[in-house]
Amino acid sequence: MILAFFIVLTTGCSKDSSDSVQPDEWITRCFTIVDSETGEPIEGALLKIEYNYFTTAATHYGAKSDVNGSMCGKIRSDARPYYWNVTKENYQTICNTNGGFPPETINMDYESYLKFEITNEEPYSEQDKIIVSYQNLGCVGQNYVRLNGSNIDTTLIRACGIFNPSWVSWESIGANPFTDQIQVNVNSRDTTVVNIVY
Repeated sequence: MILAFFIVLTTGCSKDSSDSVQPDEWITRCFTIVDSETGEPIEGALLKIEYNYFTTAATHYGAKSDVNGSMCGKIRSDARPYYWNVTKENYQTICNTNGGFPPETINMDYESYLKFEITNEEPYSEQDKIIVSYQNLGCVGQNYVRLNGSNIDTTLIRACGIFNPSWVSWESIGANPFTDQIQVNVNSRDTTVVNIVY
């Protein structure tokens, strides 16, 4: 009778296997980054993924692509991504907030260019100033061209983002003050001419 009681007690205290805590499941995710026009792999592109888990706080994954344009990393199966981006010098930054992992193959667009032909016409003065703003290579933000002085005719080529459509804006201060902007459509590797007279 004592033996039967001991068996019942032991059985009652043992946990059902379905209630036992399972170890975290880690999976390998791989991504390849290529040039959108040539299809060639891009080495040294930095991929960052920000995510959280059902049971833990937010964390992130980051890696650079190898000579084959690839990188792999261990990420838990319950990871919930909410943001990722890819950056590489001379390429358009990619940013994504749609709440998902990047595709296995990520296509990056090369930078595009704006050729500014800027002319300072009469009447002009030494106090003349012009500030030109245009889309940079990042997901958001502007770059600027600033010129000061009289009778300045300048031609500049600058790398820019390829968001379509983009806007080029400028403000002139001095003898001919005014503000203006134009809409430009730029493409990867192409140069778009912008004429500005102030």
